[in-house]
Amino acid sequence: MNDQENLKQLEEALQFGFDLQKGITDSTKDGHVTVTDAWNFWPAVRSAAPAINDLGNPIKRYRELSPEGKDQLKAFAKEKFDIADDKLEQLIEDTFDYVDTVINIGVTLGKRWIAEFQPDAPAEG
Repeated sequence: MNDQENLKQLEEALQFGFDLQKGITDSTKDGHVTVTDAWNFWPAVRSAAPAINDLGNPIKRYRELSPEGKDQLKAFAKEKFDIADDKLEQLIEDTFDYVDTVINIGVTLGKRWIAEFQPDAPAEG
């Protein structure tokens, strides 16, 4: 996969991670989460599909980027946050790890629900 394809996919994954984290931060500001906080997650809902489709391993994709590609991704993140360069790369990797974990938890839970309530459904790898 070339740098531009990786870069586009990684920007979408970062955007989802940023949107999800903002939803959590905004929803917990007052110390409790209520149904009215659901609106805080709307940006994450909108950015989830592009981020998840064909994502694969975001950490691996990031590490395969050329130095120029990494610089472009850092610039994308810097548009959202004012972060020192020395902290930015680790934050980007941590965000990809977070997105990967969220996706894996969702898939695992989905499989468990299907197994419980649709026992005749074909099992997927």
